[in-house]
Formats: sequence, C-alpha cells, structure tokens
Amino acid sequence: MKSPQILVPTDFSDSSNNAAEYAWSLAKVMKASLLLYHAYHIPIPTTEMPMMIVSLEQLEKENIDRLHSYRAQLRKKLGNDITIDCIASPGFAVEEIAALVKDKQIDFVIMGISGAGKISQALLGSVTTGVLNEVKVPLLIVPEGAKFRPLTKVGLAYDYQSEISPKIVAELKAVTALFKSKLFIIDVESPKEKVNISKAVSGIKLEQALESIEHTLHFPKNSDIVTGLIEFDENHKVDLLIMIPKRHSLLSRIFNASSTKRMAFHSHTPILALHE
Repeated sequence: MKSPQILVPTDFSDSSNNAAEYAWSLAKVMKASLLLYHAYHIPIPTTEMPMMIVSLEQLEKENIDRLHSYRAQLRKKLGNDITIDCIASPGFAVEEIAALVKDKQIDFVIMGISGAGKISQALLGSVTTGVLNEVKVPLLIVPEGAKFRPLTKVGLAYDYQSEISPKIVAELKAVTALFKSKLFIIDVESPKEKVNISKAVSGIKLEQALESIEHTLHFPKNSDIVTGLIEFDENHKVDLLIMIPKRHSLLSRIFNASSTKRMAFHSHTPILALHE
C-alpha cells in the first residue's frame, strides 16, 4: 500500500509558503510525501519592438530551479523527514492541478489563501473555487494566519437536508482516528427555524453513522450561516472545519470576495472540503 501523496500548489507567496509548511507538518503525521507544484505562464510579446525571448527549455529550468531552491529552504527550516518532489509546468493553474491530481493519483491537495489586497483575494478565490469544482480529492484551504497544530477539535458543517454518505463517514473516521479528535457537528439555524420531521430523521441516521466517533451536536442560532460558523469556531477553538461542497452552496459564498474576507481571510481555521 503506497503512502499518501499531498499536492501543494505554490506561487511562492507568503500564503502559499505558509500552506506548504502546514502541509509538511500534516504529512509528517500522516506519513505522507509532498509534491510541490508551480504553474507558470509563457510570456507573449505585446509589442512590435524586438525583444529577447526566453526559450521554453530555459523557462522550465528557471521555474524548476526555483522550486528546488524553495524545497531546500523548507528542509533547512523544518527538517528532512518528508519526501518532497517538485514539478513545474506552463499553463493555467486550475487545469494543470486537476490533470496532475489524476496523472499522479494524488490523495490530498493543500492550498493557501491570503487576505492581502482585493486583487489577490479575487485571484486566489477564483483558483480555489476552480480547484474545488474540478478536483474531487480532499482539498484543504489554509488561511495565511493558520499554523499547524494537532486537530483535536474538528467541526463538520452539516445541514441535515439529506443522509451523509458512507464515503464522507469513512473520511471523518480517518481524520478523527489519526488525531484522536472530538467531532463537533454544527448546524447554524435561523432564529425563526422550526424542527421538521425530515431533519429529525436525518439526525437519527447521522447518529447511527457516527456512533463509533466521539461527537457532539450543536445548533447555534444566527441569521447568517457564515457568521454563525465563525462565532462557533472562535468560541470552541476548532482546529479544522470540514465542509461538503455538494451539500453546501455555502462554500461558494465563502470563496467570493465578501464572504472570504469575513471568514477565510480573517480566520485561523483551515477548511477541509470533502466530496461525496
């Protein structure tokens, strides 16, 4: 059985550097290897004036050399415990990451996100959302302020609208077993929301599915779901928030400019997206 492989896309920004350090610490616990990846663009002349064009071979060498140099910095700072490979290729980040996940049979993707400036917010949010839509392996979003710590408290945003899948249950069990985590099931309710039969039935099935996991159920009241999750995370010192993209249109809200500024950019809590 092969060890897990974690893909870490990087643009060498502070946020992606922080994500790589977080990934290194997580890989050490998981006994996984890291694959650092950088997507670069081929310059296109925009003027009729003669100019020096760098060859494709030279461009690839410069980018892979930069990755190798960054890998050396990581090892100097964090140690040589983790196997770290490097790949650089021309193209658009989302498409290249999706292809790499498939070709290399990647198990896990970890990306950084930053709050520095509206332009970078929009670009990072766009890439993150694109990867979220195109890549079906677990995706961990690491805010720039987040530092790795044992995931002793894990939150799951769950709306009780439908039964949780066996795949998600298995992944929840794997995460909580690895860190001996306590799982918080969080359903942010509107102050005016009333209990209905279908939600009660889903709750019973959820309890049965998670009976082997230490967990508690929470129903914080807030008219805004994002704000409710932020407040819960802060009050309970949650180390990781898990969300299910198919189940939550909320993830799209989190990665647009306004919601990201409110949650991911101002939070120290990494967000893990699990696909059904």
